[in-house]
Amino acid sequence: MFKLSVITDEVSQDFEKAVAFAEEFGLDGVELRSVWDTPVEKLTKQHIDDIRRVLSGTRLVVSAIASPFLKCHPDEVDDHLRILGRCIEIAEHLGCDTVRTFTFWRNGSLEERMDLLLRTYDKALFLAQRLGIRLVVENEDACTIGTGEELAAFLAKIDSPLARACWDPQNDFYRTRGQRDFRVGYEAVKPYVAHVHIKDARVNPETGEVEHAIVGEGGVNIEGQIRALLRDGYRGFVSLETHWRPEELPEDVRRQPGGSGFSEKAEYASRICMTRLKDIVQKVASEEAA
Repeated sequence: MFKLSVITDEVSQDFEKAVAFAEEFGLDGVELRSVWDTPVEKLTKQHIDDIRRVLSGTRLVVSAIASPFLKCHPDEVDDHLRILGRCIEIAEHLGCDTVRTFTFWRNGSLEERMDLLLRTYDKALFLAQRLGIRLVVENEDACTIGTGEELAAFLAKIDSPLARACWDPQNDFYRTRGQRDFRVGYEAVKPYVAHVHIKDARVNPETGEVEHAIVGEGGVNIEGQIRALLRDGYRGFVSLETHWRPEELPEDVRRQPGGSGFSEKAEYASRICMTRLKDIVQKVASEEAA
């Protein structure tokens, strides 16, 4: 059975509140992207000591460090390698073996960017190997790699046990504008999956735009994805990345949840989505065990 986690700033910038949320829902871990209004790569020794203090006495572990590595343009690589190095150090300090990464802002095809990405990840893996940290590359609509097939092709080229996939079926849904089921991308990337993000989305029938949705109420087929993970014997973390926010909030808040400045109604929305996710997991697990 896989383990459940939540990206903490989808609940609150107050880490103690996010941890209380995780304990209430019986989760196994917490994923760090920003804490106390501080991006994960800028966490200080005091922040790290405070995170350890808050987690002490709980059964929670840090499931991943959600770094922003390569959410940038190619001319920013040196700065982002320094960011990655710091995130790797933070992961090691917090007893975490997983750092999430990306593949540059999208500007051209993966084929056009492949050599550049391979050279960049050669340097990134050199940093990761020193502490035995695994880099999980996320498929992201706004980045070069957005689908499961693209992510699988890239990881096959890297061919390293320290380069795995952070599979996000909703990001695949965004890239393909909901024109196919999650299984197409998932089946391609399945051999590499070491971390999973769960959120939902739907295509607005009036505008044709893709928008965030409550888990289980969109078009991503969350139940099908959970069933596939269980049947395939996945044992890693499944981390809720809520993103959805109530309709009464301003559009800019709803479209950019998480992180500093976007926390209004975050816990309310995450509570709804985590409840739905746990219900789906329980339903599918019961059916698969029958």
